[in-house]
Amino acid sequence: MSAADDFFGIEYIQSTSFPSGKNEEKKEERRERSMEKEGGEGSIERYSVMERREWSEMDTEKMSGTQFIDAAFFPELKEKNGEGEWKRGEDGTKNIWEERTVSDHRHSRMEEVKEKRSEKRPKERQERVVMSQSQSEEERKRTGLDEIRSQYFPFWNLTENQMIEALCERVVFNDGEMLAINKPKGIAYSGEKDSTKYQLDRLASRVKEIILPKAEKLHPVLTLDKEHSGIVLFTTNHFLRSELVERMRNEEITIKTDCIVRGMAPSAVISIQTPLVKSTKGSLKMWPAREGDGRGIKVKSGVRKMKGTEAHSHVEVETTSEIPHQIRAHLSLMHLPLLGDQTYGKKRENDDDKEPMRYPSQTLTAFGISRNQSSKMPMFIHRREISIPSIIATKPGVSIMAPLPPHFTLALKKLSLLRKIK
Repeated sequence: MSAADDFFGIEYIQSTSFPSGKNEEKKEERRERSMEKEGGEGSIERYSVMERREWSEMDTEKMSGTQFIDAAFFPELKEKNGEGEWKRGEDGTKNIWEERTVSDHRHSRMEEVKEKRSEKRPKERQERVVMSQSQSEEERKRTGLDEIRSQYFPFWNLTENQMIEALCERVVFNDGEMLAINKPKGIAYSGEKDSTKYQLDRLASRVKEIILPKAEKLHPVLTLDKEHSGIVLFTTNHFLRSELVERMRNEEITIKTDCIVRGMAPSAVISIQTPLVKSTKGSLKMWPAREGDGRGIKVKSGVRKMKGTEAHSHVEVETTSEIPHQIRAHLSLMHLPLLGDQTYGKKRENDDDKEPMRYPSQTLTAFGISRNQSSKMPMFIHRREISIPSIIATKPGVSIMAPLPPHFTLALKKLSLLRKIK
């Protein structure tokens, strides 16, 4: 069979091996030159007319089908120019191999650029993350407030059984009929079980089962808000609770609370008896009742300076009975708001509620914080003492004490307000 009759080179493919020797070496050299000029292994292998003539003169019977078709049916293809690209044919048509090869080359270049960008971006992001971490570390340098928070009672790290055990150790008075617990700052007295991790009323029932197993129930006499620390008082029977409440109405029971306030407290003891009325809008807030307002609750607070500066003071507030927010509202009316009290700590009544409480520079310097960081200032309020007179002849009066917690003492030290309490 001749090469012309064997259109697809079937006889050649089946019976003849691929060219070897010098012809094969020349072909390989041409292929390598073409690949180098056109961009690597991804380029299309192209053969000039001169090459096809050389192969036909060498041995047309050993051509492959593709090579034979190129030489026989595409004589209009010209030789490569000096730049290694196909020239246009005499009829002005563009070579389809050139178009596709250039397109493939551009595509491969685009892929290389994308890969380089993709490799570069993670590095840039990583550098930005490292820079942001270093900046945040500078911003989060340990401040005086961080030291104070480190002294909080760590109830969030305790299981419920561990918490019960810790509260049993924090019992400051127990005579079988009255039970007093020194509540840590941050624990709510009551609330839904899932709203906060622990509620004191629920935990106190467990404490009773351990300390007073024969008592039927605990009846609260004096409770505290979540951010307050100090004495919470219970009785084991309803009649004793009623008696204590009546004694407080008659101003026979004395309650002393330590506070750190903004501003210079007066040297003399100040007594404030402004009736308070609960706000009907939003969250709980006590306002001074207007004259003639029957809703006003009559309460009295006596404020005595323990130690103070122009910027801040340590005061003792003495009350005979308490309603929620009584001390905070009365201190605000005296222009001595609690440090950290965002509800009553505004200088003016029309201040924006979202604007943080403002502090003197001496206070900020003592805690090592900026004005922006001052929005995280905690409140410092601790119920330290309850004095109960003799209720019956056989039961003498008692004075229940709860020492200042470590975080409160550290704050006094940093503010240069620490002194011994008589």
